[in-house]
This record gives sequence, C-alpha cells and structure tokens, in this order.
Amino acid sequence: IIMTQLFGRIVFGESGTVQFKFSEDAAPLVFDLKRNFYSFHLRELSRVNGKYGLILLKLWESYRQGDAIVTTINGSTEDWQGWFLGKGRRVSASRFYTSVLKRATEELEEKLNAECTLTSLKSGRKIVAYRLEILDGNKLVN
Repeated sequence: IIMTQLFGRIVFGESGTVQFKFSEDAAPLVFDLKRNFYSFHLRELSRVNGKYGLILLKLWESYRQGDAIVTTINGSTEDWQGWFLGKGRRVSASRFYTSVLKRATEELEEKLNAECTLTSLKSGRKIVAYRLEILDGNKLVN
C-alpha cells in the first residue's frame, strides 16, 4: 500500500491562473484513467438535467469511437431497459419508448446539438431490440 498525494505542486498566480503538477506516484495512475475510461465535459453535463438524458449521455460516451461523428448503440429491449431502469424494473415497450427513450433523445437533441435516430427492431409485431444512431452536430464540418 502506498499513501501519496495527488499533486506534487500547485501554484496560484496573481492573474487567477492555476498551474499544477501531479505527484510522481499519482501521475501514471491519472494518465491511465484518461486512456481507459470516458469522460464528460462539464459544460455537457451541466446542460443535461433529466436522469434519462444523463444515462443516455453516459451510454453515448461509452459507445463512441474516438472522435466519431456518428455513434451506433444496439441492444435488446432487455438491455435497454436494464441500462435505464436497472435490475428487476421493467415496463411495456410502448411505455419505455415514450417515457424513457423519447425523453432522453429529445433532451440530447435539444441541449447538445445531437441528432438521434431510433429504430425499433421487430420479430413479427413484437419489438425485440433498438438501434440508436446519434449524430454529433458539434463535430460536423460546415
């Protein structure tokens, strides 16, 4: 067990600038986190208020490939309800669509300049899966 501190040095400048250096023990761990986990910009998180919007933002970041403009998320209805509702809680496909997926996609479209296309995949008349494509409008080149 190593007990260490996160920063080796922090300098607060008179003009309001802040400079810091990670400690030599913590630096490799911090940079490893950046490589292996996704992150959010605070400005994105602050715009999304609803819990379903936040869950969809998290899913989007986990499925995004680098700086890709389009992200595709595929999953069974069971997968989608598990991601949004957790273990054991389930609702009908129509209620899940209107109360959860539609609300979450509309929030991302409205607040994060995204365009969402949700496709229901069916077996006969029963919805068995969803495919969500999210186009990141902030990365489109004009």
